[in-house]
Amino acid sequence: QFLKKDDVTPEVLAKERSILAAQAVGKPAAVVEKMVAGRMNKYLEEVVFLEQRYLLDDSLKVQQVVARLSQAVGRELSVASFLRVQCGEGLEQGQKDFASEVATVLQQTS
Repeated sequence: QFLKKDDVTPEVLAKERSILAAQAVGKPAAVVEKMVAGRMNKYLEEVVFLEQRYLLDDSLKVQQVVARLSQAVGRELSVASFLRVQCGEGLEQGQKDFASEVATVLQQTS
């Protein structure tokens, strides 16, 4: 959803923080604060591209891979934008009845 942590709007952060705080109702305030902070970090790792785990080596974040590539080529590299693609997206198939297809083909050939 977002490229960098700085791109996450305060409204989104406030909404997520309120949801997480509501889930921790009934616990001491200090515990709630630590839980919310930890879960916010996890949330940011999910929605911020540069904070996500690198697909080919999940011990690294995308940001670390970009930094390593920058060192390797000797120039500053940065990610300007990204595109999310889901496997199979756009390949939806309609439900078809095989028997009716066969009947249609037989009618066309007769």
